[in-house]
Parts: sequence; C-alpha cells; structure tokens
Amino acid sequence: LHDLLSDREKEVLQLIDKGKMSKDIARILSISINTVNRHRQNILEKLQVSNSIEACRVAKELNLLHA
Repeated sequence: LHDLLSDREKEVLQLIDKGKMSKDIARILSISINTVNRHRQNILEKLQVSNSIEACRVAKELNLLHA
C-alpha cells in the first residue's frame, strides 16, 4: 500500500497539501507544468478520488502523506 504512489507523486501531493499551485510545484521540482498535471491526474486515479482536497485526505488516512 505504501507503494501506491511513486516518490514523485508523493512529493507533488505534499506540495498540493501545502497549498501550492501547479506552476509553483513545477518551479520547485524543476519539472514542466504538464508533468505536474500528469502527476496530479495519476494521483487522483490511484487514490480513486475526484479532487486534490480529497486526495490529501485519503493519502493522510493511508499514511502516504504526513498530517
């Protein structure tokens, strides 16, 4: 279960949880905004949720994200 998200997806989700927007995440991680958006989509699909707020909540419940 801990391998549900890749390390990079966890990094992206951690930044989303801190309120960062995709463009900020792209800059912080030195990746393109398209890559950030792909990670966001993968996260939603893997956690079977429809938005980032839900994704952060579920990830915390699964101990994939530090509360």
